[in-house]
Amino acid sequence: MPTGTNTQIFDPEEVSRQVKQRVFGQDEHVDKIVRFIHAAFTRSILIKSGTDRETLPQLSSMLLVAPTASGKTHTIKMIAKTCLLYTSPSPRDGLL
Repeated sequence: MPTGTNTQIFDPEEVSRQVKQRVFGQDEHVDKIVRFIHAAFTRSILIKSGTDRETLPQLSSMLLVAPTASGKTHTIKMIAKTCLLYTSPSPRDGLL
């Protein structure tokens, strides 16, 4: 593992709580997206630490579909900003 890699995983409940203060009316969606990101982040850390990929659950992609101006980009930006407050990964870590 490269020096300086931050392996601390953010608390999904805390991230969801903070995002919900900035994104209104999307509580269920915020929870699902944050849990998905947390699972992906955890999987990435486990793989980098030497865990066999075959023993970990597979991930898929997430596609947000909603009408124009419904807040998709705003929601993702708020989640990203809040997650980065907790993890601050380096771009070289491959987590961004």
